[in-house]
Amino acid sequence: MGAHELSMARRLYEGVADVPGVTVYGDWPALELGEASARTGVVALNVSGLDSAEVSDALMDGWGIATRPGAHCAPLMHRALGTERQGIVRLSTSWFTTPEEIDVAIGAIREIAEE
Repeated sequence: MGAHELSMARRLYEGVADVPGVTVYGDWPALELGEASARTGVVALNVSGLDSAEVSDALMDGWGIATRPGAHCAPLMHRALGTERQGIVRLSTSWFTTPEEIDVAIGAIREIAEE
């Protein structure tokens, strides 16, 4: 995973981790960017009691943000997390992701959580 993708994922993670009603799964390892990391450019979250598909649809319809909701072919992980019915919303970063796009996603997630 490249440093840019990780820095964008970290920006997203830190931007939504403290939003009331938002649960972010996983933590951010205490590594400096550029070091080997177990993290990827994916941030997995849920918003309150909303189904992950509802959150995903709201992000696409309101802000044009594509995500992947659901169980992600990982039923045992969802059982362990207690998200079997809700699923999880995954947002991915890439080399092309900009800080401005991350900031829009953070604002969108905040807005959905406030509703």
